[in-house]
Amino acid sequence: MAGLMPQMPRRLVRAFPAAPARAASTWRLGRTKGSPYPFAFAFDIDGVFYKGSEDFPAAIPAVTRLRELGVPFVFVTNGGGHTEYERAVKLTNRLGVQISEDEVQLTHTPLRHVAEDLGDGRLFAVGPTETVRPLAESCGFRNVVTSEELWKQHPMLWPDMRPCDSIEHVDIPELHDLKFDAMAVFYPADNWYRDLQIAVDVAKGRGRIAEGAHLEDHSDVDFPIFAAGPDLEYAAEWHAPRFGSGAFISCFQHLLAETSSTAPAVQVCGKPHGMTYAYAEDLLMHKMQDAESLQRIYMVGDNPETDIMGANLAGDKWRSVLVHTGMFQPASHGGADNHHIYPADYVAKDVLDAVEQVLSLEGVAGSHEGVAYH
Repeated sequence: MAGLMPQMPRRLVRAFPAAPARAASTWRLGRTKGSPYPFAFAFDIDGVFYKGSEDFPAAIPAVTRLRELGVPFVFVTNGGGHTEYERAVKLTNRLGVQISEDEVQLTHTPLRHVAEDLGDGRLFAVGPTETVRPLAESCGFRNVVTSEELWKQHPMLWPDMRPCDSIEHVDIPELHDLKFDAMAVFYPADNWYRDLQIAVDVAKGRGRIAEGAHLEDHSDVDFPIFAAGPDLEYAAEWHAPRFGSGAFISCFQHLLAETSSTAPAVQVCGKPHGMTYAYAEDLLMHKMQDAESLQRIYMVGDNPETDIMGANLAGDKWRSVLVHTGMFQPASHGGADNHHIYPADYVAKDVLDAVEQVLSLEGVAGSHEGVAYH
């Protein structure tokens, strides 16, 4: 995952001391707002609750257990391509437990803060042809132009094909007047040749693509570029990992570096990057009795290079828990139960084991005994 991953020194696996036991009567069950618990969970989805069409037996009991206790949690995934509400509906149907929109954080969800800052500024949006505009607008962007819309108005931007007549016309200024204030790449782009070409043009011109714009020195112009979905690979039903949307981001970054020495940096959102964990922490804090109540967040994931690495870098509140049901398999690591470069604070055989061990560590009455953490 070169080019996408911040570097992290190897961290010793530490044992987290159990919180003092509390009487069962002091825990208010069945609540996710105003939670009295000093801890919460952040869960990856694919490779933790299921893999492709394969549902893991531990998935439903794990979520049901937390819902019954009223322990706050949020799903934090590097997936995208749909809204938080749509993913919440799918999770509800698959897990049999009601999941709300504010319990789902997709790879592009932190861009909501970017939209607030951008206001009425014009966003250049790259992503899935059918849904990139509604995705951008769901984040709060009010002035959006997509790569396909720009291509329809200026077909020579990518002359290898002609735009389809079915592309809806959007009123876009002429190139000499066109200025974008930011760019966002949404997961997953589905026309790589076209989108890479136009995205590189916009980035090199720092928001302008008029003739000669990319040849001028715009190095002093602030042009933020955000890219959502950094997973280079993901675990699916095939025996080996498949390329994810991070492959597009890698190509985009490489082409920028190859063709320009002054192009702005790409800010990647999604695990393991800090923007994602800060947003998740904010979501969870809103489920607590007050902002100071949240003391520990357990990130449960299957990918050491995203889930675990990001939690290890996210700050003192975060704890990482590696499960053996997805990307990381002990058999592929000489039988080791933890990653040697990005070790998790704790390891568990599956998501239910992770939940029960954390509840035991936190002194929640009724926790089951399971495999000891490391």
